[in-house]
Amino acid sequence: MTESESGRRTATLSRRGLLGTVVGASGLAASRSAVPSPTWADNFSQVQAGVGKSADAPETLSWISVATFLSEAQRAAVYSGRTVDCTDAFVAAFVKGQHVWVPPGRYGVATIRLRSGEALIGAGSEATIIEQMVADQPAITCIADASTGQIAGVVLAGVHVTGHLKASCSAVRIAGLESYAVWRSSFQFFASQTYTALEIGIDNTNVFRCDFDVVSENSRGTAVVVRGGVYNRYRYFLTQTMGMALEDHSGSSEIDAIAESCMVFHGQINRIWATIEAFVASPVPSRTVIEDRGFHNRFYSPTVNLRAQDKGKCTYAFAPFSGSIFDDPQIIGRDTIEHPFAPSPYGFTINGGRSEAAQSIEATYDGRDAAHNLRNVTLAGANQGLTRRPLGVGARSIQRATPDAPFNFAINPRTDVVLWEPRLPLPFVNIALMGSLEPFDGWTLAFTTTKSIAQLNWPGGDAYSSLPKQINPGLGFTILYDGDEKRWKLL
Repeated sequence: MTESESGRRTATLSRRGLLGTVVGASGLAASRSAVPSPTWADNFSQVQAGVGKSADAPETLSWISVATFLSEAQRAAVYSGRTVDCTDAFVAAFVKGQHVWVPPGRYGVATIRLRSGEALIGAGSEATIIEQMVADQPAITCIADASTGQIAGVVLAGVHVTGHLKASCSAVRIAGLESYAVWRSSFQFFASQTYTALEIGIDNTNVFRCDFDVVSENSRGTAVVVRGGVYNRYRYFLTQTMGMALEDHSGSSEIDAIAESCMVFHGQINRIWATIEAFVASPVPSRTVIEDRGFHNRFYSPTVNLRAQDKGKCTYAFAPFSGSIFDDPQIIGRDTIEHPFAPSPYGFTINGGRSEAAQSIEATYDGRDAAHNLRNVTLAGANQGLTRRPLGVGARSIQRATPDAPFNFAINPRTDVVLWEPRLPLPFVNIALMGSLEPFDGWTLAFTTTKSIAQLNWPGGDAYSSLPKQINPGLGFTILYDGDEKRWKLL
């Protein structure tokens, strides 16, 4: 992990008070009863020049104030904080121009639909409030379909979206349908009292290269649902969540999330910074705090930091899947979690990490409990409190497997020590290098086992012809790759 990657999370544990700074309980209550006096400006440059402009936007953009299209009665209601339907005013504003300024006030809407090149900018989350008035319709959507064509260059910022008390859908929905896509757009907002604050995607992955920055408070369902999308950047602060905090199906994206409930990741090849700081819901919606169900996702300093009152709510801190990599995982809060990692039949890697709360990895599998049969775990660096296995002098990583039957074993590129802990003697193991991995000159691999394996099936060719054909407990071996001769040798 690079210095910049680790630096992104250095202030994680001090950010519990972030929401109080943004709005806070008293600020939220005040926003429902009184709204700062609005400035009814027709030209956006008169009130907050520069806010919300994209990098590509010319300085000469003309901004239309939605207040221009409100009646006197609507203005009085908006100013006083009373809910009034302002949907027609937003429609009229976007007919007049693509860039709409929303002065301080409380605006009820059925749905505001954003199209390509449009910007909706408010005066900030404490000033501009947009209320979802229809329980089964999002307050704001950006949906690309045959009626809109492709959508790009949309900006949403500076607004506070509140949910309908009986909402059954998200407050904000972004999606691309069929062959249409939403791309190169930015969505930044605060949401409260919602069913779901943000929903991305409906039936495909046509949302890409977009930026999302969302703060959510008091969601009854899953706070954020991402059903698809690739090459996006997400930043979340999800608090007071009664359901899941995040359910994500992204691909090749960056996800930075701090939450007060569980998260699950179904996508693949994502870079993820995930921190859970507490639980609000009881019971908790999952047995695992941070769960990976995708392929080759990488987690940077994933942190489970629970309170004493959260003890016993979850069984596992992390759940790996195929190719998961956990860099420096942290479990904080003594005795709050039973096991650091959930059972997994798939190969995954742990680089460093520590635990104050959970038993070590060895404690999760004692040869009798097949449910905790962790397989193909690569341990790298100093895994304080996660494992009692020493890496050995000069070793970089241990690749550990605990199979129940003959199996295929793929050697990772950083492995120095291979440790097999089968429950019973095995007739054979098939050995290979992971993917297209090529051995390098001087690479040494030490093999050891706790039960005999009658036959070791190496890849074909002269490079492996002199290697041992079996292995027994207490009689391990070490091999070395000779780059000049292009073959492995027994040491």
